[in-house]
Amino acid sequence: MTDTEKAPLEVKRDEKKGKIWSHLRNFWLIETPEERMRQEYLCVLVNEYDFQLEQMGEEIEVTGRGSGRTRADFVIWRSAPKSPASAHGQRKSAARPRPRWKR
Repeated sequence: MTDTEKAPLEVKRDEKKGKIWSHLRNFWLIETPEERMRQEYLCVLVNEYDFQLEQMGEEIEVTGRGSGRTRADFVIWRSAPKSPASAHGQRKSAARPRPRWKR
């Protein structure tokens, strides 16, 4: 690996605690089959399709999909946000994600 190459993104798991790391949300989640698949697919998006974590959001509420509340597993923007405060699902164009204390 050269200086310009990044190490591939990998799924981090804590099997003893039954947790899996969310690279986009930056905290440990309860590992479920759905969450494991989501984190594995995130690694595919980064490692194989060259998307950057900075241009993605996870579990983002989307609008315009009927009367119910709908959440997207991943939202990918064309480019990374200009400010760190708008990263990972906090852009004005998407609905605001739930506060962490409600998860």
